[in-house]
Amino acid sequence: MATRTAEQYPPEHYSGWLFGADDTPIAFDSFNAEIVVDFDGGWSELRRLKWSRTLDATWHTDRRCYFLTLMLDGPVEVDRRNVALAQMAPYGVRRVRLVPPDQTIHSVSVADGEARAMRCFLEADLVESVCARPPSFEERAHLGSIDLSGGPLEWLLLRMYREMSNGEIGLRIALEGIAREIAVEIARAIEGRRAGTRRLSGGLAPWRMRLVLERIHAEGPLPNIVELAAICGLTSRHLGRAFHQETGRTLGRFIAAAMAERAGRMLEAGVPVGAVGAALGYSSSSSFAHAFARETGVLPSSIRDGHRHRGSRTS
Repeated sequence: MATRTAEQYPPEHYSGWLFGADDTPIAFDSFNAEIVVDFDGGWSELRRLKWSRTLDATWHTDRRCYFLTLMLDGPVEVDRRNVALAQMAPYGVRRVRLVPPDQTIHSVSVADGEARAMRCFLEADLVESVCARPPSFEERAHLGSIDLSGGPLEWLLLRMYREMSNGEIGLRIALEGIAREIAVEIARAIEGRRAGTRRLSGGLAPWRMRLVLERIHAEGPLPNIVELAAICGLTSRHLGRAFHQETGRTLGRFIAAAMAERAGRMLEAGVPVGAVGAALGYSSSSSFAHAFARETGVLPSSIRDGHRHRGSRTS
């Protein structure tokens, strides 16, 4: 982990991407960069901040930079405004926000707190090569109406976060692929607003998508579709149809993929197969093994045994 004090913030890694708009220091008590990963087309970081007084800062994105944040823990700003347009800047209801290139943003935090977030910086060419023509963010309609929380973008950022947290082989290649998918989703949002199109009817509202994602990725037993529908205040059929239209995937397959990912981490950590199944809410080891094999093509025992054998060779 790389640790920096308030006097050393912002880190040099931000040079050419994000700039303080004045010389006022940002009064963080601490800034911990848990991991920083460069990849073709941009870079990402996981960071933790702590502060004991209100943070009031003005900063500017480079003209070739798209800046995204996924809030993981802690409070968000109580106010965030685009200086040029004197309006609320484009960011999601709670977890996800985007600042386009060449924008000056003024943000004010709560009085004190601690927060953890993932930041992703993308080169503008990565996004704009997908657009029919370069976007102009001087237009209020473009700047203020790109909703990011929920839906494919939040899901992609969560994938990027999990890749960075796991730190497995091929991390940079994986992040490059996810970054390109993120760029496509941003470009589609821009083009959709430019054409005056609305959100497709029947899709899942961002706040409902966020509830679904949070519950699926929470610790403890996996939810079923009935539980998720109740959380969203919808019927199971309505939720399943809306989720598929929003993501292109069935909700059942999405839950199964989350199961395989969580189970794989526990198995590689040496947790017994039965304990993994119980933690994920399966009634028996055999039912878990069947579900895991159906999703991954291998038995969970082979994952755990392979990891144990690798460990014995290196001990």
